[in-house]
Amino acid sequence: MQHKNPELTLRLSELMLEKARLTKQVELNQYLTLDPLKRSEKTKQAYFVNSKALYKNATAICIATIKKFPKYNNSAEVQYIIAQNYIEQNNIKDAKNYLERAIKNAAKKI
Repeated sequence: MQHKNPELTLRLSELMLEKARLTKQVELNQYLTLDPLKRSEKTKQAYFVNSKALYKNATAICIATIKKFPKYNNSAEVQYIIAQNYIEQNNIKDAKNYLERAIKNAAKKI
């Protein structure tokens, strides 16, 4: 990560999350319009390659932000975005972990 400003990386990761969601919606629409026999020629995951890559990229940006800026004031927000990325990827175990971290960090501000 080249940015020296955690706000920029936070916003970048939010944009990547939204782009991943939109891409997944397009992929889902394409998947659902296929004939069921044609659809069954590949695994379902094969139809969602682009959105999966975007979710992973957004998650990597967030994790890099936390590592590079450990005292960042909005680290709870970054952890929340990581959790959302994991939820979108059906990775509930890691999502729960990051949500708990976000709650703990947010509670420190109160």
